[in-house]
This record gives sequence, structure tokens and C-alpha cells, in this order.
Amino acid sequence: MSEKSTITLDRFTCKVDEYFFCIVCDHIVIDPLECSNCENLACSECVAKIETCPQCNNQIKPRATSKYALQYYKKLTMKCINFNNGCTLEGQIHDVLEHQKSCDYEMFICSSPICKKKLLKIERYCLSPLVCSELCKKVCNFNKLLDTLGEEEILQAFQGFLYESKSQVIKERTMKIREEIDKLDKELAEKEKYEKEEESLLQELELRKENYHPGKWSIQGRYWTCCLSKNKLEIGCREL
Repeated sequence: MSEKSTITLDRFTCKVDEYFFCIVCDHIVIDPLECSNCENLACSECVAKIETCPQCNNQIKPRATSKYALQYYKKLTMKCINFNNGCTLEGQIHDVLEHQKSCDYEMFICSSPICKKKLLKIERYCLSPLVCSELCKKVCNFNKLLDTLGEEEILQAFQGFLYESKSQVIKERTMKIREEIDKLDKELAEKEKYEKEEESLLQELELRKENYHPGKWSIQGRYWTCCLSKNKLEIGCREL
């Protein structure tokens, strides 16, 4: 992933001086260069697209950014561009830009021509080809074969592809059904647990209604004087 002068201010975790805004695109500079006339900064890519400095209106003559300004720039800290997708990485600007080239929280479109599903790279099935499932991987591999095989070989490969794809679909459907069954079993177990707890509480409530302690709770000894129980919440020892 390449990022052209689109580092927005909301991504920074530190204060950014207006000096570091590009005089061309008005975003935070990337690979900054300095105008030799007015000493303002611009992205290296932006400089390559202009002939006149928009700040001083002189012919643009870029030079390396001053050592002090560059040191300050490199210490700026920000969040990954994919922070809204769940990436928690924060760091200095150069490190974050490097990280973004392989960030697992970047969105991608499945390479399979019959899928095109959008998801995060962290959810990918494999990296090459970049797909979301084993079935999509098989589709991509078969698609490559079409350009290299003859008609008879393609037919044989297609028959094998259909068989493998059918097996993979059955496998994926079976796994999905098992996941649903496990989910239902868990929900059922939780429901049964709740019902047992509810039944136990109702039984305890009935017992408390039908029993009482004829004695008193001894504050000093911390026990019931009638049954000597040391549990203050103990169900009464005598029926009503």
C-alpha cells in the first residue's frame, strides 16, 4: 500500500506545528523537501508536479529539509491509517508508514473472479493468491491454468477442479453446520443452567416462606440462638 499525501491531522497522537503542512496539498508532508526561497515544506511527490512555489510564487527550487526540522518531523507520532478497522499500532511517522505496507487490518478484495468479497487481511485464507477461502484459492489457480493448457488438458483440469470444488464446498458447509450446532448447544446449555438456577431460587424462596427462626441472632456470638447456625441467612429451623 502506498500513501500519497493523505495523512490527516486526526491520526496524530502529538501536537503538529503548521510548519509541517504541505504548501501544495495542505496535508502533513510525506518525504518533505524545502523550498530554497521561502523555506516552507512540501511533499516530494507534490514538488515534482509543480514549477512555481504556491507560497512565495517563485520558481520552485527544492532542497533537503533542514537537519533540525527533519529531526523534529521524524519524532511526530501517529496512528496507523487502519485504526478504524482495529489496528492499535502507534509510533513515529516513518515506522507507521512502513508498517502500513503490510498491515493486517487493511481491507482487501478477494482475488477470486467469482467472489470479490471485501474483508480484512487478518481474515485472509492465504496471502498468495490473496483470497478469503480454500475454494477461492482453487478458482484462482484454475483460472491461471486456462492460459497455459490446451483444450483437452483444460477439460481434464476442469473435471478435477469440479470434483475438488464440490468436496471443498461440502467440507466448508459441514464445518459451518458444526459451528452452528456448537453455538446452539452452548445456548441450550446456558438456558438449562439459568432454568436450574431459577428453579433452585424459587424452591429456596418457598422454604423461606414456610420456615422461620424462633430465636434471635446473637450479634456478639454471631449465631442463631435457636439452632446455633452461624449463617445469618440460613433458612429458618422451624416450620410455620
